[in-house]
Amino acid sequence: MKPIANIVTTSKIEFNELYNVVGDVSEIIADIPTLVIGWKKVKECFGEVDILDWRINDLVYWTFNSREKRNRMLEDIEKFYSLAVDHFLKSVKYEFIDLLIMDKPNKRSVLNKILDSECKIVYVNNDMLYISFCESKYVIGISLYDIEYGGGDRNKILSTLHKSENVTFIKDKDDISLDIKYIFKNHMYVIPCLYN
Repeated sequence: MKPIANIVTTSKIEFNELYNVVGDVSEIIADIPTLVIGWKKVKECFGEVDILDWRINDLVYWTFNSREKRNRMLEDIEKFYSLAVDHFLKSVKYEFIDLLIMDKPNKRSVLNKILDSECKIVYVNNDMLYISFCESKYVIGISLYDIEYGGGDRNKILSTLHKSENVTFIKDKDDISLDIKYIFKNHMYVIPCLYN
């Protein structure tokens, strides 16, 4: 699973798999939000920063560690979780493909795109087929119910995708923790992007 944010800390705080938890700023993943925990660590890594402002720059934030100000740290971590999820959601381009209003040539074009040789990550949830094209944060959503309503065969499409060598299926029960499902409960379309 790809992390959506970095947390730089030497504390023994538990974080879920959405976060790249490292001990030093040199180990962070670029271009995703970062939270540095501990005033001493912040000064060591960034020099003089405003102690009243938790924002160091557009993607880097800081908070005290538990020995300095525990309550403030817990509040800032929760705030950072929310910020990281929002940043990730904004980075994903999602398009719902409404097969019921498409003409046959457009439907065939969509089907060809789904079944072409490009690398894809597929996630099925509540009669929705979410397809992320590898190395991008572009996801299309197709209603499996609409496929059946329009006379198509959902099982045939899913079977064809399963047989393709360039398609990876995310298994709901095995691959995704309840914690992750809860965090993205209203945005399940982003799940394939976590596995790009």
